[in-house]
Amino acid sequence: MAADVNTKRPIYKRPVLMGGLALALFLWVLDSLQHVLAEVGTLSFLGLLALAGGILAMKPRSPRLTIASPRPLDRTAVEAAIAQAATAITQLDQALATTPAGPLQVKVAAQLQELQTRWQALRPDLERSHLRVAIAGGPSVGKTTLRQSLEGPGMPWAASLTWQEVAGLPLAYDQAIAAIASWPVLAAQDVVVFLITGDLTESERYTLQYLQRVNLRTVVALTKQDQYLPHEGPLVRQRVQQQLQGTLDSADLVAIAPAPTPLKVRQQQADGSMQEWLEARPADISALTDRLTTLVTAEQPALILATTQRLAQQLQQEARAARNELRRHRALPVIEQYQWVAAAATALNPVPTLDLLATTAINAQMVLDLGAIYQCPLSWQQAQTLATTLAGQMLKLGVVEVSTQLLGNVLKGTSLTFVVGAAIQGVSAGYLTRVAGLSLVEYFAQMETVTETEKLGDRGVSLPENRLRQILQTVTQTTQRTIVLQEFARQAIAALPQPKATPADATLPQN
Repeated sequence: MAADVNTKRPIYKRPVLMGGLALALFLWVLDSLQHVLAEVGTLSFLGLLALAGGILAMKPRSPRLTIASPRPLDRTAVEAAIAQAATAITQLDQALATTPAGPLQVKVAAQLQELQTRWQALRPDLERSHLRVAIAGGPSVGKTTLRQSLEGPGMPWAASLTWQEVAGLPLAYDQAIAAIASWPVLAAQDVVVFLITGDLTESERYTLQYLQRVNLRTVVALTKQDQYLPHEGPLVRQRVQQQLQGTLDSADLVAIAPAPTPLKVRQQQADGSMQEWLEARPADISALTDRLTTLVTAEQPALILATTQRLAQQLQQEARAARNELRRHRALPVIEQYQWVAAAATALNPVPTLDLLATTAINAQMVLDLGAIYQCPLSWQQAQTLATTLAGQMLKLGVVEVSTQLLGNVLKGTSLTFVVGAAIQGVSAGYLTRVAGLSLVEYFAQMETVTETEKLGDRGVSLPENRLRQILQTVTQTTQRTIVLQEFARQAIAALPQPKATPADATLPQN
């Protein structure tokens, strides 16, 4: 029966057969090329192939933005986001209640009050009858001039739109990652009118990617059209439209001239002389006003829903960040405790490989304690698995070898004569334990935002290799600076048990 089914499968779905055919074709091509190799030589022929490949590789590619289309929203999804924000704020309140009095407690308490006030405004904001529009763009693109024109008399949306200029855009790539927290006024806007003057720059591309990623409706306005020759304007717009193809509705790309340059007029007088003057030209923003009118008429409820969801998600992120700050404050003394325990244990009884992170109970116990702080309960077996996985990543990245060498150089520069051998291993073990602890703190903080498949399962701890590697690299780069290592070595020497000198003429005690 299986054979009958197999015979009905198309040829292209039979990998073994297709592989054999491809191999036969490849051998035939090689055989047919033998005369070419004989005439031009193997090296020359391979050189031609390399040259052809290089030409294909250097073929220019049309720039395209890769932005996923925003997901449609309904009231249920927005209400769920508001509820999640409320949960995060409640958890922050609970964490704050167990935080000792101090500067951090005062700071987070003020932040909590602000978050609660903003959360209470979310549902009333859903019922507003106007849209908030931000005008953004690089310097000297005419943001203020455009806003003044849009707010001028005769506009049909006096009670439907409010305007806000947003500075700080466009964004560089590294800035676009957390821009919503840097520009809170931007998160509260329903529409962004993004001004450009020509082909998209890299920073403008990153900005548009960011705005689409946070589901912020964007209208791209190609401004200063009066500065182009009559045949140039349409060509520039066509190029920009190609750059935005598949990522932005063509109706959301408009050409405007909010403040056209005056037109020089020359007129011959009756006496034959020529008179010249500059004649002002009216602003040309009709394409933009038509598009905004359409948005107000057809999409206002959906835009307000998207903004409310974005604000709720921002509140949730800020509440989590504040709670993780409190948790980190509690975690640092735990890490310091275990780093000195590991350093002392290794100095007194050093192991050859310094692989304490995977072989001793010290680090597994640290994993348990840090997991409890971050409300991520672990079994002893899971803690051991996590410590072992973390140690393996540290070995792969060369953290153990490099840190041991760096700390050895730092310690050899001290005036203490006992800093040799076991002491260097002890300081290194303490440093590696600290790196592991700081990496765990960052990882546990990210656990709330990962998918369920990345969280703890019945079979143990699942650690995505790329995520853990990035965390380790970041922590290592921070802690391997010379001044940081010197300070750690100073603290470690003070914390380690120091052997007492024995006089040469001392006699052994008698039994």
